[in-house]
Amino acid sequence: MAWKLHRSRILLVALAIGSLVGGSLALRKFGPNAGALRETSIVMNGRPVIQGGGSNGSVLAHLSGDPQRRTFLWPQNSLAAGSMTEAKDLRFTFFETRSGELPSLELSKIEDDSGTLYDASVCQIHRENMHRTRVVPLTRSEKISPTPLIEATTFPHSGVIVAEKGMGSSEIPTWVCDSCRRERDRWLDKAHRAASTAN
Repeated sequence: MAWKLHRSRILLVALAIGSLVGGSLALRKFGPNAGALRETSIVMNGRPVIQGGGSNGSVLAHLSGDPQRRTFLWPQNSLAAGSMTEAKDLRFTFFETRSGELPSLELSKIEDDSGTLYDASVCQIHRENMHRTRVVPLTRSEKISPTPLIEATTFPHSGVIVAEKGMGSSEIPTWVCDSCRRERDRWLDKAHRAASTAN
């Protein structure tokens, strides 16, 4: 009887330790600070000054009201660079992140007195609100993968960032659309099934 009681206590202690360890691991991975972004939101008023295009077809700009003249990517697909030539100031919201010593700006929202002109948190394909997280860029090592054009036009916010030269392995803040993620999974599943039937 004493041995059974002793064995029950040992089992209870082992279960308690297991649940504590498991609970702390779950909190570390899924707790409120998991994936916390090291970025701040800043708001500035000004007019966009288009500086020209980048090497990959992107359009760079800075704000007339920013004394540091920090550059950011202009959302060319949503607002053509020459479409905002009015003289009044607009309200710009940015995410500011630090890469080494240099702060960089990522455009989040453009507003005027009438409302929102641009909102980066809404997926332009599925018109759904997105959530923000950090992603480590992946190298395009898989045999079957979507082309950059398919990624950009079909599921641009799937949460997958393909590594380019010099990107390293640091985490990059990005918007993720759940529908984009599902569409990418469907595309890969269909491509893998087509490849397996062809062999």
